[in-house]
Amino acid sequence: MLRYLLGNGKAAAAPPHSIVRKAMQHDPALRYVNAGELGDDVLRFLEAAPVSAHRYTALETAGRWLVRNRVIVSLLAAYVVMRVTVAFFIGR
Repeated sequence: MLRYLLGNGKAAAAPPHSIVRKAMQHDPALRYVNAGELGDDVLRFLEAAPVSAHRYTALETAGRWLVRNRVIVSLLAAYVVMRVTVAFFIGR
């Protein structure tokens, strides 16, 4: 599991790296209070939800929202394509 979280020797993704970094903080006040909080963050990461140990940029937040809401994004994109197509043919 740790090898998966750390990226298997490759450049690790930011959220799992943040989880491990927070868990290994030298100052106990900056670590997870208990193992349950650590487990919650790992589960959130595995479910593609935001983790508390990582500060997301606006672009990361938007990307995560798009991934979690693929159906809504796909329907919205199909609607926009349809509207542009209709507007193009009506305007001819």
